[in-house]
Amino acid sequence: KFAQKESQPDGHTNPVYAAMLKTMDDNFGRVMTALDQLGMADNTIVVFFSDNGGNTKSMGASEQKRKMANPKSKTYGYTKIYNDFAGIQYPTKNLGLRGGKATLYEGGERVPLMVRWPAHIPAGSVSDTVVNNIDLYPTLLELTGQAEPDGHVIDGKSFAKVLTEGDKGTSRTSVSYFPYHGGGISVRDGDWKLIRQYARRPGIYEGFFELFNLKKDLGESRNLAFDMPEKVAELNELIEAHFKHTGGLPPKPNPDFQ
Repeated sequence: KFAQKESQPDGHTNPVYAAMLKTMDDNFGRVMTALDQLGMADNTIVVFFSDNGGNTKSMGASEQKRKMANPKSKTYGYTKIYNDFAGIQYPTKNLGLRGGKATLYEGGERVPLMVRWPAHIPAGSVSDTVVNNIDLYPTLLELTGQAEPDGHVIDGKSFAKVLTEGDKGTSRTSVSYFPYHGGGISVRDGDWKLIRQYARRPGIYEGFFELFNLKKDLGESRNLAFDMPEKVAELNELIEAHFKHTGGLPPKPNPDFQ
């Protein structure tokens, strides 16, 4: 169906991804309809959330490399279908954002979050409050009137009032740690974001620190780290505090990682 549609300039052109989206939309709609029909909608909090940004790695290209390395390897069925309809296209285009899944740029970190609870959360309301996945647990506890368990360490912060009262949320830092591909961590503090890499990858990112002002540069096109060393040091202290609080250890720097 989607392979026969005309592609729009600078738009999404992957028919396999489009088919997956339609399937998800249709079935998610069935769940919402069922809740309404059963009279359970007002007593059910529905959270729609993604664990990472859009995938910008091509399954088709990966399959071609695997075939070149081992011509006798079998082609998986789903990959063959992908190749037939999408070729070497990657699944998603995070238009306006840098990077995608498996990166610490906004294309990998900025994700959809929608919460539905009729009569409690105003329909169609929008907030730009910065939240993280660890905030869901305390939020759901507060929304459902449950007390936080005694002696239970909760790292997240509830954004219940952001949903129900339109609160702007309190100023907070948000940390994302990605231990793969050499390792890295990012911290978001207001409009500022610092990415601290543990490996230098020429052509992918420059240096070990990248500083961006997301209000002025959402596409993270200008690294301000070299121009604002004081800001880098300030945000890096937040990263150090995060490791101290969690007891986690950063990976050892690996300048030779490729």
